[in-house]
Amino acid sequence: MTSRKKNIVFVNQSSGYLTIENINEFARHYDNLALIYGTMTPNQYPLNDRIKKVRIIKKTRKSNIGKVFRWIIATIQIHLLLLIKFRDYEIFYYTLPPFSYLCSLFIRRKFSIMVFDVYPDILTSYGIRARNPVYRFWSWANKRLFARAHRIFTISNGLRNVLSQYVPADKIQVVAPWGSISNLTPVPKDANPFTKSLRLENRIVVQYSGNIGTAHNVELLVELARDLQKYESIHVVIIGRGKKVEIIRKLIEKFSLSNCTVLPFQPEENILYSLSNADIGVVMLDDNAGQFSIPSKVYNIMAAGSALLAIAPPNSDLASIVSKYQNGICLPGNEYEGIKSFITDLSVDTDKLNFYKSNSIRAAANFTVENARLIAHSYLN
Repeated sequence: MTSRKKNIVFVNQSSGYLTIENINEFARHYDNLALIYGTMTPNQYPLNDRIKKVRIIKKTRKSNIGKVFRWIIATIQIHLLLLIKFRDYEIFYYTLPPFSYLCSLFIRRKFSIMVFDVYPDILTSYGIRARNPVYRFWSWANKRLFARAHRIFTISNGLRNVLSQYVPADKIQVVAPWGSISNLTPVPKDANPFTKSLRLENRIVVQYSGNIGTAHNVELLVELARDLQKYESIHVVIIGRGKKVEIIRKLIEKFSLSNCTVLPFQPEENILYSLSNADIGVVMLDDNAGQFSIPSKVYNIMAAGSALLAIAPPNSDLASIVSKYQNGICLPGNEYEGIKSFITDLSVDTDKLNFYKSNSIRAAANFTVENARLIAHSYLN
């Protein structure tokens, strides 16, 4: 008698290294695997050659209306693929598009969910309240679907607390994400070509690297650079892309800031060096996103051995990381003087700076690709 083959399909409109490294771990245990995706951005580890790939519509960043439209189209595509092409497959949803797992209201099959964003709760940041019919339907669907799910995973205790209104907390497993560069070893400044090219070997570098969009208050760093001009040992570096890049450039020019540099995203071969350039790595979250989000860049910043300057709500999961590992500070954006004092204090107290840096490196050991094995192990047992 022939044993039944094990098949599983993963669904993520934006499949980055966390998704890919997770699927690769499942490939050790399944006969047939597939990925439904809109975009795919592997990092160190490419997607296993055995995995079938089916592409759907990409997400967009252009507008909220365009974003929702593409989510709806993607969900329709996903639903049809699950019904026709992958009808004999177990399903592993990621919450992008956020509607995707609602397909299992109609598809009676073993499914699990990895929750990065909690809907409908996140809609409150867009002014949609609990009385709204969409919010009420989604809440009802969550209670129904989460009770039926084989496994529910999420990435932080804060997200588990939010999810626990829909399903008992003991059914939700928290598995921390990990950095995009495994076995990252910080590069000393005197041996770092990126640092040398900027002539910052003897400076305390406060560095932000990421999106510079309308939701990111990167102007705060320019304001800090302006106020810190008398501290010759401090230099602010801003790396990224987005709608506000030109605004940042013009502000730097307006105030003639020689202590602030703005650069585009760095090519992959430079990432290790650009990360190692930072003495103080900056992570920003607005008040609405703070409860529901931990930027993945945090794990790379820690692995690179930088102190963390988290500009985020004090009740966020990001604040919990800083508190637990004692590797920096978390302050809301309106505590400007506290943020400035943190930077100036570390510029003269190298022992404290090195204490935070060492703690970041130790903390990073808890956020590695080994966590992908925890997901697969839990799923299979």
